Amino acid sequence: MNDTEFESHLRGLLRPVAPSAELRERIRENLGARVAKAHAYSGRLTSSKRGIWQVLLRDFGWACAGAAAALAIFAVWPARPAAVSPASPASPSSAPPPAAGRGDEHLRAR
Repeated sequence: MNDTEFESHLRGLLRPVAPSAELRERIRENLGARVAKAHAYSGRLTSSKRGIWQVLLRDFGWACAGAAAALAIFAVWPARPAAVSPASPASPSSAPPPAAGRGDEHLRAR
């Protein structure tokens, strides 16, 4: 099969097949039955208008749900230990000895 035959075959697959006469008749019958049923029911349509209290309560409910989710996450979140800065000594023995005075010699000189 060369390229042109393959392309024409693919184009043929993209075209929809015409429905058979039997399928057309069944569709026509089903559509006719639905139209007849559509007028048999007469119901009341409800309005989608909501009061201000309903909207506020709904929004408040979502806000509370979000806050509860955040609290649950923070309750489960592991606590991190304080980071040790590189300037702080790792152990007391490795710290340099303290200065000779307490650092208030300039106050005594007066």
